[in-house]
Amino acid sequence: MASRRRFNAGRDLARALDIPVDVVLDLPRLVLLGNLQVLIENHRGIIEYTGERIRVSLPSGELRVEGSGLVLRRISLDEMLIEGEIGSIAFQTAGGHTTPPSSGREEAQP
Repeated sequence: MASRRRFNAGRDLARALDIPVDVVLDLPRLVLLGNLQVLIENHRGIIEYTGERIRVSLPSGELRVEGSGLVLRRISLDEMLIEGEIGSIAFQTAGGHTTPPSSGREEAQP
């Protein structure tokens, strides 16, 4: 419940200041190119790196990318680019809650 209130307050502040909500709430931004590439902005480093799994530290937990032939193509202080055959992406919050992995096949909601 507190996270929902924080999100709503952050969203309202972002609207008032005309800045992106991800900046106000220190959220990661993911850009997917099919199941072949993911660009992750606002990360905190790598936790684990294999050809089948890359775990990334985020301000509010971690992101797990699983698949085959995964390669960290580029990394800087604030963004990284992962390429390969991406099978799933899942978030785990600092409190230990995990979102169901995304297979990339769900319909986008308007």
